[in-house]
This record gives sequence, C-alpha cells and structure tokens, in this order.
Amino acid sequence: MNPKKRFAHKSLKSSVVEYLREQIFLENYVGGDRIVESKVAKELDISRAPVREAINELENEGLVETIPRKGTFVVEFDTD
Repeated sequence: MNPKKRFAHKSLKSSVVEYLREQIFLENYVGGDRIVESKVAKELDISRAPVREAINELENEGLVETIPRKGTFVVEFDTD
C-alpha cells in the first residue's frame, strides 16, 4: 500500500504509530533493532516530528525503549 494513502484521514502521528506497530508485529523490526527517526520519516515522506511523537506513544505502550544518547530500540518479547 502506498504510505501516503494510509495517511488520508488520520493524524500523522496516529498513522505513524500504526505503521511502526505493524512493522514490529510483522517482524520487519525485531527485538533490539534500532528505529531511526530520519529513516522512517524518509520512508513515509513526512517530517520527523510525527515520527518522534509516534515513538513516544510506542514507548508508553512498551513496544520500544529510548536510551538517551543511544537511540530508540524495539523491546525484545518473550514467546509467551
């Protein structure tokens, strides 16, 4: 699906949260992988601000962890 079409009726942040969550659950990002704001923004052809907001929301959900001066990483999940 064209990334721009998925942003038609939602806020950018909500769309990016959905996109990143999908990428994590499809295992395109696995535990320990770094999520780079600028790379995601470029993939989706948007600014970094909504990506940053989406990462904050995913961190609140426990899907990613931001380590100061290191980056944002996908949390490793148990098979349980």
